[in-house]
Formats: sequence, C-alpha cells, structure tokens
Amino acid sequence: MVVVTSRGDVGDESSIGSAARLLRLSDFDIKRLFDPSEETPVARLASVEEADRFRQELQAVQLESMVVPESALRLRDEGKRIHALILNDDSLTGLGTGKNGDVTALYKDIRLLVQGRLFSRRVETRENKRGRRTRLIDTREFSSDDSILDIYTRTDELNWRIVGNNFDFSCLGAMKRATAFENFALLIELLRERVTAPFDSGYLQSRQILNVVWPLEQRIGKDHGRSYARKSNVATITTTDNEGQFTRYSRLRHYLIGYELPGT
Repeated sequence: MVVVTSRGDVGDESSIGSAARLLRLSDFDIKRLFDPSEETPVARLASVEEADRFRQELQAVQLESMVVPESALRLRDEGKRIHALILNDDSLTGLGTGKNGDVTALYKDIRLLVQGRLFSRRVETRENKRGRRTRLIDTREFSSDDSILDIYTRTDELNWRIVGNNFDFSCLGAMKRATAFENFALLIELLRERVTAPFDSGYLQSRQILNVVWPLEQRIGKDHGRSYARKSNVATITTTDNEGQFTRYSRLRHYLIGYELPGT
C-alpha cells in the first residue's frame, strides 16, 4: 500500500515541523518536496490497516492523503519497449523491440508523458580463493546515466517506454544532433508541440522521498572463473539501479489521473 498526499499547502510552521518529524525529513525538505501542483508518495505500508492509521496521522498535521494499492500499478507487467517513432500528422507509431509489436495512437489519445533519468551502478569485486583463504584481487566500478520517457495512451493499458541510448532518433529528421542527450531533449520538445496531455518531469525532484518509499533495487550475482589446483577466482557483481523506482513513480502518476484526492 502506498500513501499519497494530496495537492495543497503543507500548513503553517507548526504543521510543517510535525509533518517533518512524522516523515523523518527536515522542514526544508517538506517545503521543497510538497509542490502544491503535485501529489507526493510518502510511505509504503504492508496492509490497509497500517496505511489507514498513517493517513490519520497525516491528517492530524493537516496533510490529506489517499491509499493506492501497489497491485493497481501492475508492476509485474512490463510496458512496451519502443526503439523508434514515426510521427504522422495526427498520430504516433511506436516501433517495438523484442516480443513487442508496433503500436499506434492518435495524439489526442495520449494521456500522459512522464520523463525521468535512469541511473545504474555496477561494482565487480574479484577474489581469489584457495582452500579456506580468500584474497582480494581487484575491484572495478561502472556507472551509467540515461534519459527515459514513458508514454501513456487511451488505447494501451500499459506505458510505452523510450530509453535514450537504445532509441533511433531518425524521426527528428534534419534536426537530429550528435548526442543522445541533445536528441532526447529535441524529441521531448517535438512531442510536447503535438501532444496536449500533461507532461510530468518531477521525478528527479522527488527522488529523496522516493528513495524512502521505494528504495533502489540491488542485485548481487556471482561469476565463477577458472579453477585449478584447489584455487579459483570468484567475482561478486553488485548492480544498483532506479528503473523499478521510476516505473513505480510513472505508473502512480498515470493511476492518479483518474482519481481526485481529498482536498483537491
């Protein structure tokens, strides 16, 4: 269960201080994060009962909220990965990757655009094991940063997803630039000229509280190298990324389009 506060003023200094203590944030963060134009996810609870109790505590510090079941975000279902777009006069066609087929929607049927960034960090620690003895050989770290855009339409139940470094920007034509960063910005500009749907770019601003509600996902794997004479090399690979967190944020924004929170 995710508790989401409604749009609106966070109250006077006393209310701000109480909200900060409840949410374990500073007064400054409360003022910065609670944008009157946006709803904010503030807690993830295990049951409806816990979520309802938390809502009452928020209400006591003048913050109205609602509970969103995580099942409503359909996190087990993957959106459509789009590797290229065809921009027609009145419609948009996304060319799918892998098992995804092509999809088309009228510009007027696009409900929401959600922009963000993907961050990934990979740490490889290689060790040499001989019997009961282990010796560290090497540690390497890799990181990446990429642009991401989710498109929601009235004709598809799930989002279309564009990731900058895996996208063909040929749809930009003569405007196409040398880097994916520049091209992504141009693509956003082009879409916003043709689409009247809401455009959400608040993910980065919300990351501090999102890290509390939806911590970054970490995966740990082992890579066993060559073994000989009771001696082997083993690499521990730890990968941390925010794609799951961004998906939750994006799906929540889409879910809230159809609902009006208390106090809005």
